[in-house]
Amino acid sequence: MFVYCMYRLGFTESTLLFFFYLDNYCKNANKQLYKAQQLKLLKWLYTTSGFYDKTININTASLNEIISSQTYTNYFNLLINSIKAYKKQIILNFHKIKEELSKNYMDLFYLFIKKPNSKPTHPVDSKYVFEFIKNKKVVIINNLGILMKQQYYNGNLQKIYSDFPVVRDLNFINTGYTFLNNGPYKSILESVKHIYAKIDLIAPNTDSFIISNGAYSVLIANYITQKYNKDVLIIGGNLPLYFGVKTQRSLANNSRLLNEKKEFFVSVPQSMKPTNYQLIENGCYW
Repeated sequence: MFVYCMYRLGFTESTLLFFFYLDNYCKNANKQLYKAQQLKLLKWLYTTSGFYDKTININTASLNEIISSQTYTNYFNLLINSIKAYKKQIILNFHKIKEELSKNYMDLFYLFIKKPNSKPTHPVDSKYVFEFIKNKKVVIINNLGILMKQQYYNGNLQKIYSDFPVVRDLNFINTGYTFLNNGPYKSILESVKHIYAKIDLIAPNTDSFIISNGAYSVLIANYITQKYNKDVLIIGGNLPLYFGVKTQRSLANNSRLLNEKKEFFVSVPQSMKPTNYQLIENGCYW
């Protein structure tokens, strides 16, 4: 039986997790080797990934103020504990860091999170995703999920991909956007509890979850695996491409496919784009 289940952290989350480990679990790490990069990546986390904490003004706060905040500390400890608890594959992706840090601490970091330093045993591509959802009741946790569901049930995905599988059901959870260090509650840790409540309504009748939800992804995946023991697959920005949704990123990653099958792809309507979406990596997710 095919079971490719995986937690995946993006480059910024992985690198910040490593820096969090150095700050909190390594007494002798030289902070001068990474603190400038850490602050730069934190600004990305607070503006672009969905992470937010209204006690922090990301434009004026110092690095020490940010890394001393309760939300920041609790969030990254949750990531560490989620990774430690997960028994299947973890994929971390790192920005380029100082050679001294990598040489002296990276192996210790992997030992600390109780995972081998390894690459995916299979490429995370369309075939991987299609095998994961084949004959399953699937829920996509992504704000474009409604378009992906429509693309399956109107037959467009089968016209784009000759090997797109039959699924028993395809549904979605819309989590809402919390970009630019802003959201409906005090922090990401309050927002994610409301996502958990949505999962509780649908998880008992679901086989597998595909998650592409920025800074929320691992928290959501951990909730699903620990409470419901369901299969999860965390995917990055290529998810819309696999489900027939045209975005700037999917166009950049496979312009040939989108041009050849353009009549079967759907664009994201303006009504589904968040306010100031162009400030988020030039609007590449839409």
